[in-house]
Amino acid sequence: MLSFAGPVNPTFSEAQQFVASDRTHLQTYVEGSYTCVNFATDFRDNALKAGYLCGFAFIYFPDHQNHVLNCFNFGL
Repeated sequence: MLSFAGPVNPTFSEAQQFVASDRTHLQTYVEGSYTCVNFATDFRDNALKAGYLCGFAFIYFPDHQNHVLNCFNFGL
């Protein structure tokens, strides 16, 4: 029987290295088409492909200018 552990939580150093190597930031922000949700999704997908668990944080502001960002759990 094969066993696959799947993606893992990166260490702080691994998270730093992944962020430095990821190229999601090279995408162009296009209002209504490619926004922070798309950036966060692509970044998360890249992290998963690299073997790391990665989450989303949704920030809701009172003026309805919401934002999405990514997060890692590296257990500090």
